Amino acid sequence: MNYSKERASKVLFDTQVYISYGAIIAQQKIVPGWHSVVVWQERMAGANGRKDLREMEARCKKIEQEGRLLIPNREAWMAAGRILNNYLSDLSRAHPTRERPALSHAEKQNLIRDVLIAVSAKQASITLVSDNKDFPTIQRYYDFKWSSGKDWFTA
Repeated sequence: MNYSKERASKVLFDTQVYISYGAIIAQQKIVPGWHSVVVWQERMAGANGRKDLREMEARCKKIEQEGRLLIPNREAWMAAGRILNNYLSDLSRAHPTRERPALSHAEKQNLIRDVLIAVSAKQASITLVSDNKDFPTIQRYYDFKWSSGKDWFTA
């Protein structure tokens, strides 16, 4: 397993990676070169109490000061709208009545966040690492560098 600083410097970990590979990340002291404010928002939502939340906010602020925090800009939001429109259009074309699918609020929110993470990664010319099932789907509509966590952590 090659967890060199150089290799890690070219990636962004999705929230799912911190959940599934957190022990490896901590044990090997793997520091990804890039972070997404969207991932931090998801991680902060799952923080265990105010102390953890404050620590996470402080780490995120430090990463931002270092210039390693990706924050979706206007173009990222517009690209997300186009990608989601294409995805939903394809789903409606596949539906017998051609109706737009009724995704739950949670499904929409998860998909929006994942698209913003993918777009931000492409804008920064880095690889997104995740086993999240949404990213292969998003990749059908948007060309970005993506690696499964399983592949990245076993390479």
